[in-house]
Amino acid sequence: MKKSVLYTLSLTTIVYILLQILCYFFDPYGYNNRKNKFDSDLCYTNKPIVLNNKLVRSSGYFLVGTSRVMRINPLLAEKYTNKSTCNINISGITIAEEFEVLKKVKLKNSNFIAGFDDFSLNEDYAKRPEIINRAKQYHEILKEDHYLFSLDEVLLTLKIIIKKTLHKDYFASEKKENTTNYPFTVQAIKHDAVDGELRNYQPDFSAIKAVAELGKKNDIFIIFPKYEYNYFIYNQHGIDKKYFNAVKLLLKHTNAQVWSFYGFNSINANKDNFDTNGYHFKPKISRLIFARIFNDKNISVPSDFGVKLTNQNIEDYLSNLQAEQEKWELTHPEDIAELKNLKTNNVIKAIVPYNKQ
Repeated sequence: MKKSVLYTLSLTTIVYILLQILCYFFDPYGYNNRKNKFDSDLCYTNKPIVLNNKLVRSSGYFLVGTSRVMRINPLLAEKYTNKSTCNINISGITIAEEFEVLKKVKLKNSNFIAGFDDFSLNEDYAKRPEIINRAKQYHEILKEDHYLFSLDEVLLTLKIIIKKTLHKDYFASEKKENTTNYPFTVQAIKHDAVDGELRNYQPDFSAIKAVAELGKKNDIFIIFPKYEYNYFIYNQHGIDKKYFNAVKLLLKHTNAQVWSFYGFNSINANKDNFDTNGYHFKPKISRLIFARIFNDKNISVPSDFGVKLTNQNIEDYLSNLQAEQEKWELTHPEDIAELKNLKTNNVIKAIVPYNKQ
């Protein structure tokens, strides 16, 4: 009996060690290296245990933010940062959660490229039960300071072995999203913009200030693009006023770069650059975003796409946004008519100046 128990324990230990070696060698989530990895595993997986392991095993730069960050392959970021880069997005992350993640990044003496999404700042959104429960899971996992082995990693490793044997495309997810034609309805865009995550919009200014102060010289905050209809609706419902107050606070308290791809421009006017209802940019747009930020002259980026914000130019930037929207309204009468006919409890108003709200 004792021998059989000892045999079982020994066999279990050997199998456990072999599985750990197998996972380390194939490194499915790109903890150690992002080359020859499937983009679905590098970008689209945001389980708490994976986030922990990336923070424990990686260093250099971390891509942090909402599901928009999923659209950025860390290999793209590494091309410009010349440092190891991991994607640790959390779908629907709140600004308070982002603070916890960024704080751990800075404790590692690493840098971040982080999204500054409007809905993630919303206090009302952060108070929803499902978000509170999710935040608790990530709060607990961020207490860990060592690698955590999981059965999911083993199963994914075995799946990857099969995919590599079949010579599957490492960038299949990105290519599929880039070439898919997604549906757009004005009512759905309005719902996402006003009735969903931005409902009762009020930024959490204390958390924003805390996040801002973590940003140092080599860190970057990005205001990611959306399809242009969203910006018209934001303006009509006063969301943009509160959001840009948050942006001003960010600029005031951070030493990081702040880049904005917000507003009415040639990229945000094209539905083919976004997924369903224009909420997420497609991965191909991430190349333009990084080319603009890192001044890559080998990639053609429209001159109206991307502005580095500072305390000195923010008011001029807001004035330009106002002018862009006024021009857009004049050239899109049918779109305006459709947007104004939306059923809503809020009365659609005349255009409100961005810097005078």
